[in-house]
Amino acid sequence: MARQATTHPDENEDTITSITSTSPSTTITDCFTDFSFCLATSLAIAKRLTWEQTPWTYAPLPLSSRQQIADLITLHTRFAITPDTVSHALLLGTTYRGATAATYPQHISPSLLVVFPHLRADADAGHDAEPARNAAFLQVWHDEIVRPAFNTAWEESGLVSVWRKPLEGFAGQRFQVTHTGARVGHERMGREAGGILKMLGSGWMRRVYEEWPFWSGDSPSVGGGGGEGEGEKRCEVYDSAWTSITGMLRDHPSLREFQDPILVAVHTAHAHLNAQSGVQAIYDVVGRDWDQTIDAKYVVKGTFRVEVRTVVGDKSRMLMEIEKDRERTRRELGGVKWKRMASGEAQGERRAKRARKLETVKE
Repeated sequence: MARQATTHPDENEDTITSITSTSPSTTITDCFTDFSFCLATSLAIAKRLTWEQTPWTYAPLPLSSRQQIADLITLHTRFAITPDTVSHALLLGTTYRGATAATYPQHISPSLLVVFPHLRADADAGHDAEPARNAAFLQVWHDEIVRPAFNTAWEESGLVSVWRKPLEGFAGQRFQVTHTGARVGHERMGREAGGILKMLGSGWMRRVYEEWPFWSGDSPSVGGGGGEGEGEKRCEVYDSAWTSITGMLRDHPSLREFQDPILVAVHTAHAHLNAQSGVQAIYDVVGRDWDQTIDAKYVVKGTFRVEVRTVVGDKSRMLMEIEKDRERTRRELGGVKWKRMASGEAQGERRAKRARKLETVKE
Protein backbone atom coordinates (compact mmCIF):
# COMPACT_ATOMS: atom_id res chain seq x y z
CA MET A 1 0.00 0.00 0.00
CA ALA A 2 1.38 3.36 -1.01
CA ARG A 3 2.43 5.70 1.75
CA GLN A 4 0.16 8.72 1.99
CA ALA A 5 1.92 12.06 1.41
CA THR A 6 2.13 14.40 4.35
CA THR A 7 0.07 17.47 3.68
CA HIS A 8 1.28 19.52 6.63
CA PRO A 9 4.87 20.14 7.76
CA ASP A 10 6.03 18.86 11.06
CA GLU A 11 5.07 21.26 13.79
CA ASN A 12 8.70 21.41 14.96
CA GLU A 13 9.79 23.00 11.69
CA ASP A 14 7.88 26.13 12.57
CA THR A 15 10.04 26.61 15.63
CA ILE A 16 13.42 26.45 13.84
CA THR A 17 15.34 29.70 14.22
CA SER A 18 15.60 31.82 11.06
CA ILE A 19 18.93 32.01 9.25
CA THR A 20 18.85 35.82 9.71
CA SER A 21 18.34 35.73 13.48
CA THR A 22 22.02 36.37 14.29
CA SER A 23 22.62 38.92 11.55
CA PRO A 24 23.82 42.32 12.84
CA SER A 25 22.25 45.51 11.59
CA THR A 26 23.62 47.05 8.38
CA THR A 27 24.25 50.78 7.96
CA ILE A 28 25.58 53.08 5.26
CA THR A 29 29.07 52.75 6.75
CA ASP A 30 29.05 49.08 5.78
CA CYS A 31 29.14 50.09 2.10
CA PHE A 32 32.56 50.43 0.50
CA THR A 33 34.35 50.65 -2.81
CA ASP A 34 37.61 49.11 -3.92
CA PHE A 35 37.16 49.50 -7.67
CA SER A 36 36.67 52.54 -9.90
CA PHE A 37 37.64 52.97 -13.53
CA CYS A 38 37.23 54.95 -16.74
CA LEU A 39 38.36 55.03 -20.36
CA ALA A 40 41.06 57.51 -21.36
CA THR A 41 41.83 59.22 -24.65
CA SER A 42 45.56 59.67 -24.00
CA LEU A 43 48.40 59.14 -21.54
CA ALA A 44 47.96 62.86 -20.85
CA ILE A 45 45.20 61.79 -18.46
CA ALA A 46 48.04 61.36 -15.92
CA LYS A 47 49.42 64.44 -14.21
CA ARG A 48 52.49 62.42 -13.27
CA LEU A 49 53.23 58.94 -14.55
CA THR A 50 55.61 56.07 -14.04
CA TRP A 51 56.60 53.78 -16.87
CA GLU A 52 56.14 50.30 -15.41
CA GLN A 53 59.01 48.03 -16.50
CA THR A 54 57.71 44.75 -15.06
CA PRO A 55 54.02 44.54 -16.07
CA TRP A 56 53.73 40.87 -15.10
CA THR A 57 53.87 41.86 -11.42
CA TYR A 58 50.52 43.69 -11.56
CA ALA A 59 47.88 41.88 -9.51
CA PRO A 60 45.16 40.53 -11.87
CA LEU A 61 41.70 42.04 -11.63
CA PRO A 62 38.84 39.77 -10.47
CA LEU A 63 36.36 38.50 -13.03
CA SER A 64 33.62 40.91 -11.93
CA SER A 65 35.91 43.91 -12.52
CA ARG A 66 37.03 42.58 -15.90
CA GLN A 67 33.40 42.10 -16.88
CA GLN A 68 32.59 45.71 -16.03
CA ILE A 69 35.52 47.00 -18.07
CA ALA A 70 34.55 44.79 -21.01
CA ASP A 71 30.95 46.06 -20.85
CA LEU A 72 32.15 49.67 -20.74
CA ILE A 73 34.46 49.23 -23.73
CA THR A 74 31.73 47.46 -25.69
CA LEU A 75 29.30 50.30 -24.91
CA HIS A 76 31.61 53.21 -25.75
CA THR A 77 33.75 51.88 -28.61
CA ARG A 78 33.26 49.92 -31.83
CA PHE A 79 34.75 46.80 -30.23
CA ALA A 80 32.75 44.04 -28.54
CA ILE A 81 35.16 42.40 -26.12
CA THR A 82 35.00 39.85 -23.31
CA PRO A 83 36.49 39.67 -19.81
CA ASP A 84 39.15 37.33 -21.26
CA THR A 85 40.36 40.15 -23.49
CA VAL A 86 40.63 42.43 -20.46
CA SER A 87 42.60 39.74 -18.61
CA HIS A 88 45.35 40.18 -21.22
CA ALA A 89 45.59 43.94 -20.66
CA LEU A 90 49.09 45.29 -20.13
CA LEU A 91 50.10 47.64 -17.32
CA LEU A 92 51.79 50.69 -18.87
CA GLY A 93 52.03 53.21 -16.06
CA THR A 94 50.91 54.27 -12.60
CA THR A 95 49.97 57.78 -11.54
CA TYR A 96 51.39 59.34 -8.41
CA ARG A 97 51.32 62.58 -6.46
CA GLY A 98 54.11 64.37 -4.66
CA ALA A 99 57.80 64.73 -5.38
CA THR A 100 58.49 61.16 -6.44
CA ALA A 101 56.71 57.87 -7.03
CA ALA A 102 59.07 56.22 -4.54
CA THR A 103 57.18 57.87 -1.67
CA TYR A 104 53.74 57.02 -3.03
CA PRO A 105 52.57 53.38 -2.96
CA GLN A 106 51.30 52.00 -6.27
CA HIS A 107 48.09 50.47 -4.93
CA ILE A 108 46.52 53.79 -3.77
CA SER A 109 46.59 55.66 -7.09
CA PRO A 110 45.06 54.92 -10.51
CA SER A 111 47.03 52.74 -12.92
CA LEU A 112 46.84 52.81 -16.72
CA LEU A 113 46.18 49.52 -18.50
CA VAL A 114 46.31 48.96 -22.25
CA VAL A 115 43.57 46.68 -23.59
CA PHE A 116 44.13 45.12 -27.02
CA PRO A 117 40.63 44.56 -28.47
CA HIS A 118 41.81 42.36 -31.38
CA LEU A 119 43.82 40.01 -29.16
CA ARG A 120 42.34 36.52 -28.96
CA ALA A 121 44.84 34.51 -26.96
CA ASP A 122 44.63 30.74 -27.26
CA ALA A 123 43.37 29.31 -23.98
CA ASP A 124 45.71 26.33 -24.45
CA ALA A 125 48.76 28.48 -25.11
CA GLY A 126 49.60 28.69 -21.43
CA HIS A 127 50.64 31.39 -18.97
CA ASP A 128 53.54 32.66 -21.11
CA ALA A 129 51.17 33.61 -23.94
CA GLU A 130 49.89 36.60 -21.92
CA PRO A 131 51.38 39.86 -23.26
CA ALA A 132 52.72 40.74 -19.81
CA ARG A 133 54.71 37.46 -19.73
CA ASN A 134 55.48 36.96 -23.41
CA ALA A 135 59.19 37.70 -23.75
CA ALA A 136 59.09 38.06 -27.55
CA PHE A 137 56.24 40.58 -27.37
CA LEU A 138 57.75 42.51 -24.45
CA GLN A 139 61.02 42.85 -26.37
CA VAL A 140 59.22 44.53 -29.28
CA TRP A 141 56.79 46.47 -27.10
CA HIS A 142 59.56 47.89 -24.93
CA ASP A 143 62.37 48.52 -27.44
CA GLU A 144 60.43 49.26 -30.63
CA ILE A 145 57.25 50.90 -29.34
CA VAL A 146 57.22 52.48 -25.88
CA ARG A 147 60.88 53.44 -25.42
CA PRO A 148 61.30 55.26 -28.75
CA ALA A 149 57.86 56.86 -28.34
CA PHE A 150 58.79 58.40 -24.99
CA ASN A 151 62.34 59.30 -25.99
CA THR A 152 61.21 61.01 -29.19
CA ALA A 153 58.36 62.87 -27.46
CA TRP A 154 60.79 64.09 -24.83
CA GLU A 155 63.41 65.17 -27.37
CA GLU A 156 60.89 67.01 -29.54
CA SER A 157 59.44 68.83 -26.53
CA GLY A 158 62.51 71.07 -26.32
CA LEU A 159 62.81 70.33 -22.61
CA VAL A 160 66.17 68.56 -22.82
CA SER A 161 69.47 69.12 -24.55
CA VAL A 162 69.91 66.49 -27.26
CA TRP A 163 73.41 65.29 -28.12
CA ARG A 164 74.05 63.99 -31.60
CA LYS A 165 77.17 62.02 -30.70
CA PRO A 166 78.78 60.69 -27.50
CA LEU A 167 80.35 63.43 -25.38
CA GLU A 168 83.76 63.25 -23.78
CA GLY A 169 83.49 61.90 -20.26
CA PHE A 170 80.02 60.43 -20.79
CA ALA A 171 80.99 56.84 -21.57
CA GLY A 172 78.03 55.49 -19.64
CA GLN A 173 75.47 57.60 -21.46
CA ARG A 174 72.86 55.69 -23.45
CA PHE A 175 72.18 56.63 -27.07
CA GLN A 176 69.56 55.53 -29.55
CA VAL A 177 69.56 55.38 -33.32
CA THR A 178 66.76 57.42 -34.91
CA HIS A 179 64.92 56.63 -38.15
CA THR A 180 67.48 58.81 -39.98
CA GLY A 181 70.37 56.73 -38.65
CA ALA A 182 71.64 59.47 -36.33
CA ARG A 183 72.78 58.63 -32.83
CA VAL A 184 71.13 60.87 -30.26
CA GLY A 185 71.30 60.99 -26.51
CA HIS A 186 70.29 63.15 -23.58
CA GLU A 187 70.48 63.27 -19.81
CA ARG A 188 68.36 60.21 -19.22
CA MET A 189 66.79 57.75 -21.65
CA GLY A 190 64.66 54.64 -21.48
CA ARG A 191 66.61 51.46 -20.81
CA GLU A 192 66.63 48.53 -23.20
CA ALA A 193 64.52 45.44 -22.59
CA GLY A 194 67.41 43.00 -22.06
CA GLY A 195 67.66 43.38 -18.29
CA ILE A 196 63.90 43.36 -17.89
CA LEU A 197 63.55 40.08 -19.77
CA LYS A 198 66.20 38.55 -17.53
CA MET A 199 64.00 39.48 -14.57
CA LEU A 200 61.02 37.82 -16.25
CA GLY A 201 63.02 34.65 -16.87
CA SER A 202 64.24 34.52 -13.26
CA GLY A 203 60.75 34.81 -11.80
CA TRP A 204 61.24 38.36 -10.49
CA MET A 205 58.01 39.55 -8.84
CA ARG A 206 58.83 43.00 -7.51
CA ARG A 207 57.73 46.16 -9.25
CA VAL A 208 60.39 48.06 -11.23
CA TYR A 209 59.61 51.39 -12.85
CA GLU A 210 60.96 54.63 -14.29
CA GLU A 211 59.60 58.07 -13.49
CA TRP A 212 59.01 59.21 -17.02
CA PRO A 213 59.82 61.66 -18.42
CA PHE A 214 62.64 62.75 -16.13
CA TRP A 215 63.42 66.46 -15.83
CA SER A 216 66.14 68.18 -13.87
CA GLY A 217 68.35 71.25 -13.87
CA ASP A 218 66.74 74.18 -15.67
CA SER A 219 63.92 71.98 -16.94
CA PRO A 220 60.69 71.48 -14.99
CA SER A 221 61.34 69.42 -11.88
CA VAL A 222 59.83 66.05 -11.17
CA GLY A 223 58.46 67.32 -7.88
CA GLY A 224 56.00 69.76 -9.35
CA GLY A 225 58.03 72.83 -8.40
CA GLY A 226 59.34 73.39 -11.89
CA GLY A 227 57.48 76.63 -12.39
CA GLU A 228 54.88 77.93 -14.76
CA GLY A 229 53.52 75.60 -17.40
CA GLU A 230 54.91 72.33 -16.02
CA GLY A 231 51.54 70.58 -16.25
CA GLU A 232 51.09 71.64 -19.86
CA LYS A 233 54.59 70.44 -20.76
CA ARG A 234 54.01 67.06 -19.17
CA CYS A 235 50.69 66.85 -20.97
CA GLU A 236 52.38 67.51 -24.32
CA VAL A 237 54.99 64.81 -23.75
CA TYR A 238 52.46 62.20 -22.62
CA ASP A 239 50.02 62.99 -25.43
CA SER A 240 52.76 62.87 -28.06
CA ALA A 241 54.04 59.55 -26.69
CA TRP A 242 50.58 57.95 -26.83
CA THR A 243 50.07 59.17 -30.41
CA SER A 244 53.40 57.56 -31.35
CA ILE A 245 52.56 54.31 -29.54
CA THR A 246 49.23 53.90 -31.32
CA GLY A 247 50.78 54.85 -34.67
CA MET A 248 53.69 52.42 -34.36
CA LEU A 249 51.36 49.59 -33.34
CA ARG A 250 49.20 50.31 -36.40
CA ASP A 251 52.19 50.21 -38.73
CA HIS A 252 54.12 47.32 -37.17
CA PRO A 253 53.88 44.20 -39.39
CA SER A 254 54.15 41.66 -36.56
CA LEU A 255 51.74 43.32 -34.12
CA ARG A 256 48.45 43.29 -35.99
CA GLU A 257 46.62 41.79 -33.00
CA PHE A 258 47.77 44.73 -30.91
CA GLN A 259 46.38 47.53 -33.08
CA ASP A 260 43.74 49.98 -31.84
CA PRO A 261 44.82 49.86 -28.16
CA ILE A 262 42.34 51.16 -25.58
CA LEU A 263 43.59 52.96 -22.50
CA VAL A 264 41.78 52.13 -19.25
CA ALA A 265 42.48 53.84 -15.92
CA VAL A 266 41.83 51.59 -12.91
CA HIS A 267 41.82 52.46 -9.20
CA THR A 268 41.64 49.74 -6.52
CA ALA A 269 42.00 51.77 -3.32
CA HIS A 270 39.59 50.78 -0.53
CA ALA A 271 37.21 53.45 0.85
CA HIS A 272 34.17 53.25 3.15
CA LEU A 273 31.12 55.48 3.03
CA ASN A 274 30.70 58.17 5.64
CA ALA A 275 27.81 57.92 8.09
CA GLN A 276 26.73 61.46 7.22
CA SER A 277 26.66 60.86 3.46
CA GLY A 278 24.54 58.77 1.15
CA VAL A 279 25.59 56.23 -1.45
CA GLN A 280 25.68 58.93 -4.13
CA ALA A 281 28.37 60.81 -2.19
CA ILE A 282 30.92 58.04 -2.68
CA TYR A 283 31.03 58.93 -6.38
CA ASP A 284 32.17 62.46 -5.54
CA VAL A 285 34.55 61.30 -2.79
CA VAL A 286 36.32 58.84 -5.08
CA GLY A 287 36.27 61.39 -7.89
CA ARG A 288 38.11 63.95 -5.74
CA ASP A 289 40.75 61.33 -5.02
CA TRP A 290 41.15 60.74 -8.77
CA ASP A 291 41.42 64.50 -9.38
CA GLN A 292 44.72 64.59 -7.49
CA THR A 293 46.49 62.49 -10.15
CA ILE A 294 44.17 62.52 -13.18
CA ASP A 295 43.29 65.24 -15.73
CA ALA A 296 39.56 64.86 -16.41
CA LYS A 297 39.89 66.45 -19.88
CA TYR A 298 41.29 63.14 -21.11
CA VAL A 299 38.55 60.91 -19.66
CA VAL A 300 36.10 59.60 -22.27
CA LYS A 301 32.86 61.38 -21.43
CA GLY A 302 30.42 59.30 -19.42
CA THR A 303 32.83 56.43 -18.64
CA PHE A 304 33.85 57.14 -15.03
CA ARG A 305 32.43 54.34 -12.88
CA VAL A 306 32.57 53.62 -9.13
CA GLU A 307 31.54 50.20 -7.86
CA VAL A 308 29.88 50.32 -4.43
CA ARG A 309 29.61 47.05 -2.50
CA THR A 310 28.46 45.72 0.83
CA VAL A 311 27.87 42.42 2.61
CA VAL A 312 24.84 42.06 4.85
CA GLY A 313 25.81 39.90 7.80
CA ASP A 314 28.96 39.47 9.85
CA LYS A 315 31.63 41.24 7.80
CA SER A 316 34.49 41.25 10.30
CA ARG A 317 36.25 38.19 8.89
CA MET A 318 35.69 39.32 5.30
CA LEU A 319 37.24 42.72 6.00
CA MET A 320 40.18 41.08 7.76
CA GLU A 321 40.78 38.87 4.72
CA ILE A 322 40.60 41.87 2.39
CA GLU A 323 43.22 43.70 4.44
CA LYS A 324 45.43 40.58 4.56
CA ASP A 325 45.28 40.30 0.77
CA ARG A 326 46.14 43.95 0.35
CA GLU A 327 49.04 43.76 2.78
CA ARG A 328 50.36 40.69 0.99
CA THR A 329 50.11 42.50 -2.34
CA ARG A 330 51.91 45.54 -0.92
CA ARG A 331 54.77 43.32 0.26
CA GLU A 332 55.04 41.41 -3.01
CA LEU A 333 54.72 44.39 -5.33
CA GLY A 334 56.49 47.02 -3.24
CA GLY A 335 57.96 49.79 -5.39
CA VAL A 336 61.62 49.67 -6.29
CA LYS A 337 63.51 52.12 -8.46
CA TRP A 338 65.53 50.99 -11.45
CA LYS A 339 68.90 51.22 -9.78
CA ARG A 340 71.24 48.84 -8.07
CA MET A 341 68.92 48.96 -5.11
CA ALA A 342 70.25 45.99 -3.20
CA SER A 343 73.75 47.45 -3.18
CA GLY A 344 72.68 51.06 -2.68
CA GLU A 345 73.33 51.07 1.04
CA ALA A 346 76.70 49.37 0.61
CA GLN A 347 77.68 51.91 -2.04
CA GLY A 348 76.77 54.72 0.33
CA GLU A 349 78.97 53.21 3.03
CA ARG A 350 81.88 52.90 0.58
CA ARG A 351 81.50 56.53 -0.50
CA ALA A 352 81.49 57.62 3.14
CA LYS A 353 84.68 55.63 3.81
CA ARG A 354 86.41 57.20 0.80
CA ALA A 355 85.35 60.65 2.00
CA ARG A 356 86.79 59.96 5.47
CA LYS A 357 90.08 58.79 3.91
CA LEU A 358 90.30 61.96 1.82
CA GLU A 359 89.70 64.08 4.91
CA THR A 360 92.50 62.19 6.70
CA VAL A 361 94.91 62.79 3.79
CA LYS A 362 94.06 66.50 3.70
CA GLU A 363 94.77 66.82 7.40
